[in-house]
Amino acid sequence: MPSSAPLRLAINGYGRIGRCFLRALLESPSAGHLEVVAINEPANLESMAYLTRYDSTHGRLHGEVGISGSALAINGRQIAVSHARTPEAVDWPALGIDLLIECSGAYGRRQELTRFLDAGCPRLLLSHPGFSGDDVDATIVNGVNQNNLTGNERLVSAASCTTNAIVPLL
Repeated sequence: MPSSAPLRLAINGYGRIGRCFLRALLESPSAGHLEVVAINEPANLESMAYLTRYDSTHGRLHGEVGISGSALAINGRQIAVSHARTPEAVDWPALGIDLLIECSGAYGRRQELTRFLDAGCPRLLLSHPGFSGDDVDATIVNGVNQNNLTGNERLVSAASCTTNAIVPLL
């Protein structure tokens, strides 16, 4: 049986959460099913590479981290990098992504989030809550209500870090 192509992801915002997301994915058994193909981050590429390689909490990333032209190179795979400050300034359709992971925290209202959809992103997963319940199609806490997803949602929030830490225990 042929394997399906990996889901193509992009990360918007490569601060603490964006870097932790990429690192967790690289160390996950799901890494073969999910592929980060692009990162949009205003910071310069040299800083991005350094902060990917060295993390004050998690230590040094296993493997090779470098720069290849205008891309971040991790273990021989290149991740396209853009430095846009608005959703419209990135050619999302050209990247061929299936899902954008929004980690900047700068967008939380539906009006702001739909700018990504209008710019060509097919779906967004927020690493933070929407500002109100009407700002996203669903707020999901993995292990609690992930079965509520229908597949028709385009704006989904992964709730907050506090919610994800405490709700499954409750």
